[in-house]
Amino acid sequence: MEKKCDQEFEINRPHNAGRLYNFLINYKFRSAMKSLTFPIKDLSLLDICCGSGMISEYYAKKEAKVSGIDIYPLAIERASIRSKRYKFQAEFRIADATNLPYPTKSFDIVSVHDGLHHLDNPKKAVKEMARLAKKGIVIVEPAKALITELSILLGASFRYEGSDFVYRFKKDELTSWLKEFGIEKVLVKRYIMYYPHKPGRFFRIFDNDIIFFIVKKMFQIANLLFGKFGNKIQVIGIN
Repeated sequence: MEKKCDQEFEINRPHNAGRLYNFLINYKFRSAMKSLTFPIKDLSLLDICCGSGMISEYYAKKEAKVSGIDIYPLAIERASIRSKRYKFQAEFRIADATNLPYPTKSFDIVSVHDGLHHLDNPKKAVKEMARLAKKGIVIVEPAKALITELSILLGASFRYEGSDFVYRFKKDELTSWLKEFGIEKVLVKRYIMYYPHKPGRFFRIFDNDIIFFIVKKMFQIANLLFGKFGNKIQVIGIN
């Protein structure tokens, strides 16, 4: 059963979460798109574990032909509301990421953003992604990193989200899975990323032009210097 959440916040984020929050979500999406070796316009794309459709919206507004699946009916309901509210085209349906109801090679791209770490069997979901993808796979997930362990010790991050353990992935793990499932070209990037899932009023301080500029530059410098040790892993598989 899906955990309780703020329905309106989930439907609207990151539009309703402030300038810095929006920048950080955009950074993850732009980084993934930059690493793909082809444009996504007019390509069919499946967003698995799509939740409330946040990343589906990004893809759709880049003119991909988007479908999204999630195992939770309420998530699909929110994603459908989002598509109407923010005026983008996408088809959403209830489905299990480890047993996808589509024929082999039925999408150009299959993507997941912060969804695998919730699954009991993420490897099976990656196998399904590889089965369906004709051109490429996009995976953006938490990385196993020293910075995360320090963040947990400081109380800024947690090993569990509610009662669910947050699995963090290694580069070799995801790379070996993709190659096992027939994806030969794999591009991996690590970067530092942090924001509270639901930012409080304090986060609005970053809407100020000067403060936003300073924090943005600090973020860029930190990733330039230490990004390869970061807590986020982006894996692109190319067929």
